Amino acid sequence: MNTSEVVPVRRVGGRIAVTLLAWLAAYLIVTVLLLVAGHWLESLPVAVRALLISGVLVTAMTNLVMPALGRVSARVANRSGRRN
Repeated sequence: MNTSEVVPVRRVGGRIAVTLLAWLAAYLIVTVLLLVAGHWLESLPVAVRALLISGVLVTAMTNLVMPALGRVSARVANRSGRRN
């Protein structure tokens, strides 16, 4: 195994946490979208529904969720770095 491939344990744990939080946020966005607009979306073909849901999901994740998670994870990393 090349040493450049070794990832510190803390970094792996941080990646897992960010991945789980991103997945949770995506799940909540889709759930809320289906609760709010589900009845209206039922009348549309599956491809159009998927297009609309994925468009809202990607836009929200890119512009709202991931920047917020980045700020939070940077704060957490700074705090844990100060303790060591």
